[in-house]
Amino acid sequence: MAAQRKKTKTPPGFKDEGDGDFFIWIDTLLALVEAQEAGLVYSKVVLVSQDKKPDWSREGVAHPILREPVRNSVCGA
Repeated sequence: MAAQRKKTKTPPGFKDEGDGDFFIWIDTLLALVEAQEAGLVYSKVVLVSQDKKPDWSREGVAHPILREPVRNSVCGA
């Protein structure tokens, strides 16, 4: 899946040599699902990184493609 995202230039990690960003992202999404399954309720998610490439953020705001799955998770959609 990481290779396909690089090929289609889908965030995160398409600007990187390795697949580390992709695995960080997948781990984050899995942790959100596990938190919900455990009954935790949250309204915001913060991922801290010094990565400034456009495959993570645009002018300090999470890339829109990355925001959507989190928004769906937080809103329970």
